[in-house]
Amino acid sequence: MKEEHALLEHERLVLQLLLAGDEPPFPALRDQAARLQVVQRQQTESGFLTALGVHPEVPRLRRPSNFELNDVCGVIEGVKHGARFLLFVRDGALDLLEGIVFHGDAWPAQPVVQRLYYVRHPEPGSRALVESLRRDRAMALEQCGNK
Repeated sequence: MKEEHALLEHERLVLQLLLAGDEPPFPALRDQAARLQVVQRQQTESGFLTALGVHPEVPRLRRPSNFELNDVCGVIEGVKHGARFLLFVRDGALDLLEGIVFHGDAWPAQPVVQRLYYVRHPEPGSRALVESLRRDRAMALEQCGNK
């Protein structure tokens, strides 16, 4: 993999947390992450978009094949209110990693991750999110379409 097509440190750290877990589809997605490259990278005022390309020989997920994981947030140096991260899976493959800052903060040109953490709903049916020491397994599997 060429250096310009490699993940940046903050992208690698975020992916590591987003893909953690022993239940399907996480092991298969980690296999894809081991053979991916960055197709395009865009920095916006409020975050970043990193388009991902998985090697064609790496198996794709069959079901579910389209979903988003969004249970990771973080403290980024120079970002007062923190950030949230989303991973898009399309057609069974890792497709896009997105980072978004909260409350109008600006995404730094050279992001440094101070801390990443999982978020969960404090109670069933709540739309609020709270920091969690561990991943809410049920929430993560629901995001993947596995209930």
